[in-house]
Amino acid sequence: MTFASKFKSMFTKPNREAPKRSLPTDRSYNSTNSRGLGGVKVLVKRSDVADEREKAVKNPMYEPGRPKEYRNSEPRKNVPPTKPGEYRILDKDRNITYIGETNNLARRKNEHKRSGKLREDDIFAWKTASKDSTSDTRREHERKKIKEHKPPLNKSRGGEGRKAI
Repeated sequence: MTFASKFKSMFTKPNREAPKRSLPTDRSYNSTNSRGLGGVKVLVKRSDVADEREKAVKNPMYEPGRPKEYRNSEPRKNVPPTKPGEYRILDKDRNITYIGETNNLARRKNEHKRSGKLREDDIFAWKTASKDSTSDTRREHERKKIKEHKPPLNKSRGGEGRKAI
């Protein structure tokens, strides 16, 4: 090989493609976050992230599907069960006026009727909790929903009532 050809080959790229890389799914890898951590390397295990997503899909906090609705004007239809769950009180325009979590949906609905929070034209919408949920996880979910929707009748930030056993 002559000097000219060696010199030329130093500045030309070889005609081959780089191997395609993908993130590992079952190994750990380091990633650097320039914001907040000041370039500190963080160990993240990809399989843990995937496991958490899969767990959330397999074990939802509440039963799947749309919430069931009790209308105060139709007292015999769709009565809430005596099970734990999350509920919302909606006004006639379907705006959320109250969000709560309880260990007995039927009892709580009656308490709201007596106190005047559940008026004649309001809707009591609820979802029963799955068997895997705990009072703490439901309370945390209630806090997040109150913070998100800011219902006018919620005086507290949520999760401050009696703890279910």
